[in-house]
Amino acid sequence: MAPATPASLLFWACVIFGSCEGGEDVASVSPCRDFDDFLPDEILREFCIVPSRVDNVTCKGHGCIVSNDLGSWSCSCDREASCLALGGRWNRQTCAQELTMRVEDLAWLEALKFALERGGPGCSEMTLRGEKLEDLIHEQSRKCCASFPANACYQDARKMSPCRNEEDFLPEKMMSESQSCGAIVYDWSPSVHRSIANDCLGYDRHSTGRTCCVRDPVCETPYIYFEVLGSLLLGLGGMGILFATWRLRLPQGALPLEASDKELLKTGLRGDGAALHEKVPKENWCVSRDDLRQFRRLVMNAVAQGSIRPTDRDPFEPSDLTIGPSVYTITDQFIKPMSQRAGNMSWALLKNPNGLRCDVFVTHCWAEGIYEFLDRVEHSWPGGARGAYACFLSNPQNLDIASLISSPSMSPFAVALRVASDVLVLPNHAVSIYARLWCVYEAFLAYSWQKNIRTATRHHQRWSRIARIMCLCLAATGAAVLLTFGDGFGPRLLLSGGVAFGLLVTNGILMRRGFHGASLQACNAFLCAAGSWTLSAFLLLPLQETIPRPATSAAPAAWICFLAFCCGAEVDRMATVDGSLRSLFLARSFSGRLLEAECSSLDDKAKIHEELLKSGKAQDVEQAVQDLVRMNTFSLELRRAADLAGPLGDMSYFGWRWVILGIFVWCCFPVMYMMGEAWSQAHVFGIPMVIQGVLWLLIFCTSAADRQCFSSATLPIWLCTSPLLFLGQLIGVDTFVVFFGLGSLLLGPFCLCLLLAGPHRMARVPVVGPRLVQLCIGHGLTFNFQQPGASGALAPPADVVIKDATISV
Repeated sequence: MAPATPASLLFWACVIFGSCEGGEDVASVSPCRDFDDFLPDEILREFCIVPSRVDNVTCKGHGCIVSNDLGSWSCSCDREASCLALGGRWNRQTCAQELTMRVEDLAWLEALKFALERGGPGCSEMTLRGEKLEDLIHEQSRKCCASFPANACYQDARKMSPCRNEEDFLPEKMMSESQSCGAIVYDWSPSVHRSIANDCLGYDRHSTGRTCCVRDPVCETPYIYFEVLGSLLLGLGGMGILFATWRLRLPQGALPLEASDKELLKTGLRGDGAALHEKVPKENWCVSRDDLRQFRRLVMNAVAQGSIRPTDRDPFEPSDLTIGPSVYTITDQFIKPMSQRAGNMSWALLKNPNGLRCDVFVTHCWAEGIYEFLDRVEHSWPGGARGAYACFLSNPQNLDIASLISSPSMSPFAVALRVASDVLVLPNHAVSIYARLWCVYEAFLAYSWQKNIRTATRHHQRWSRIARIMCLCLAATGAAVLLTFGDGFGPRLLLSGGVAFGLLVTNGILMRRGFHGASLQACNAFLCAAGSWTLSAFLLLPLQETIPRPATSAAPAAWICFLAFCCGAEVDRMATVDGSLRSLFLARSFSGRLLEAECSSLDDKAKIHEELLKSGKAQDVEQAVQDLVRMNTFSLELRRAADLAGPLGDMSYFGWRWVILGIFVWCCFPVMYMMGEAWSQAHVFGIPMVIQGVLWLLIFCTSAADRQCFSSATLPIWLCTSPLLFLGQLIGVDTFVVFFGLGSLLLGPFCLCLLLAGPHRMARVPVVGPRLVQLCIGHGLTFNFQQPGASGALAPPADVVIKDATISV
C-alpha cells in the first residue's frame, strides 16, 4: 500500500468531517462493493507532463512517443526516468484523488447509484460518456478495491482459477513466454466474469487448467462428456462402415412371392386375347411400375424352380440376380406359356385388361438380361408416370406379331411412342441397341416428333454406399473430438485443413481426367475424413478459445453441409460411372450409321429403310443418336447448343456436391451471420442475396435436366469467392459487406440468368456464350464409333471395373 499523501488525508477529512463540497456523498462514490473495501492510498495511474518546448527528435531519443492530435504534436512518456530527463513532471494519482474528483461529477454519482442498485446486468447495459459503466468501474476497482474482482457492479465476484480446488492452482507457472497462469486467470475483464458463470463454455478453462493445476481442472468433468461423445461417434461410425461394406458384399437373394403373385400363377383362361387387343387401343398396351416389380418376383421364382433354364443361345447363371436371363429366354419360357393359358393376350393386358395409357416408351433390344432391364426401368421411372410400353410385355407374343408391325408407321411401337411423354433408352452390357434396326426406327420417330430422350440408369446399391460415407464422416468426427479437444487453433488443425483442401482439388482433377472408380472413391473417402476432422475441431474452438464468434458460429451448419457434400460427392461419382457405362454400352458395336443396323426380317428392313430415306432425316437422326451416346440425353435445345458451342458432355445428371456447397455459401451462411448481428450494411446486401438464392433453388428444382446440369456447373464460383470471409477474419477486416455486395449485385444475378437462359440461349451470346457453355458442360467422354469387329475396341473409363454391367468398387 502506498504511503499516506495530502490527497488521501483530504479524502479522509471529507469522509469524516464533510469538509469538502459534496463530502456527505463521498462514501457512496467508491467503485468497490462497499466503502470499507476501498484502498485510498493505492496508486491508480501514473503519467508524465512533458514541457511543450521538447521537439520530436528529442522526445523519440529518450524512448518516448510522438503523437499528432488534430495537427498538434505532443510527447508522452510511460517511464519516470525518461520523463524527468526531458524536464517533465512525473505524476501519480491515487485512488483517493480520483474519488475526490468524482464527488462533484453528478453523472458519475447517478451511474454508480444505478450500478449498486442493479448490479452486473445494469452495468453492462449503461454507458457513461461513450464507455460502458462496467469497464469504467472495472478499471478503478482493479487497483482500488481490496476484494477485486468484486466491485460495485459484481459484488459477489471472486477470483476463479481453473482448478477444482484453489490450493491446486500454480499462479507463477508460465502459460506462454509473456503470461503467467495468475495473469491469465485473475486479470479477466467483466465480460469474462459473465462467461465463467456458464462453467466451461466460452473460454479455454480446460487447457489452462491442465497447465496451471496440480491435479484435476474444474472443466475435467465436462471434458469426460466429450470423451464419451467422441467414443460413441467413433464406435457407431466404425460399425456403420463395417455394416455398409457387408451389405455391399452380401449376395442378393431372390424375392419371395406375395399372395397376389401366387394368385396370378394360378390364372386360367381369362378371355380372347385377339379380341381384347382389338378392343383396347394400342397406346394403352402398357404396364405399371408395380407390374414390373411383380414380374421380377415371378421371374426369380421361375428361375429358382427351374421353369426358366439356360439355353445354348442364353447360357445365363441361375444364381445371377444382376443380369439374369435375356428377354428372348423370358419371352419363350415364361411369358408365352402364361399368356397361352390366359387366352393369348399380352402381359400388359393380362395385368390391365382395360389398358393403361402410355406415359413412358422404353426402347430396348432383347439381348439385355431381364434384371438389367427391370433395374434400369424401375430406377429411371419418371415421376407421375403411370404406364410404360415395352414391346415384349406390351405386344401379344402368341398372336401374329408380323401383321401388327407390317406397317411400321402404324405399328404399336409408333402409336405408343407418339403419345408418350418420355422416351427411355435402355443400354445393356451385350450390344448397342442401335445395332438393331427397330431401335433405330424408334429413334427416328422420337426425333421426328421432338421427344425428349434419355438413357436409363441403375442404382448400383446407392444407399449402402451413401451410408458408408456418412459413417466415415461420423467416425472421423469422433476421432477429432477425442484427439483435438484442448489443442485450440494449432498445427494439427491447420494440417488437417490443408490436407482436406488438397484432396478437394485432387477430387476435381480426377473427375476431369476420367478417374471415376477406385481412385476417386479413395480420394472421396480421405477427403470426407479430413474435412470432418477439420470442421469438428473447428467446431470445438468456441468451447476453448477467445476467438471471434463470427469465425465459428457457422461451424455446426458447415459440418452438416460438409456431410451432405460427402454424400453428394459419392452420388456424383456413381452417376459419373454409370453415365460412362451407359455411353460405352450404347457405342459398343455401333458403327455410327443407322442404315447398317441389323433386322431379322428383310421385309421390315426394306420398309424402314424406305421411310428413313424418304424423310430426308437420316443424317440428322444419326447425329441425334451420337449426341445421345455422348450426353445420355437428347433434346432439340441441346442439339442447337452443341451446334453453337461444340460437343457437350454427359447431361443426364448434375453435380450434387456443387449444389450443396453453393447453396450453403449463397443462402445458409448469410442467414446465420445476419441473425447474430445488429442491422448493418451487410443486411442491405445480404437479404437480397438470400432471396436470389431461394429463387434460384425453386426454379432449379422445376427445370429440365439439361438446365439443371448447366446451371449447377456455375455454382463453384461461390466457393471461389468465399475465402474472402476467412481472409477478413485473419487480417481483422470486415469483408462480409464486400462479399454480400458481390453476391447480391453480381454472382446471384449471374447464376439466375444462366439458369433462366439455359445452354442454348447462352450459347447464342456472341464470343462469350459458346466458351461459357463449353466451360460448364463441355467436358465428357468422346467415343469413336467403329465397325463391328474392328480393332481398337472401346475400353471402360479409367480405373472403372465392369462386372455384369455394374460397378464393382
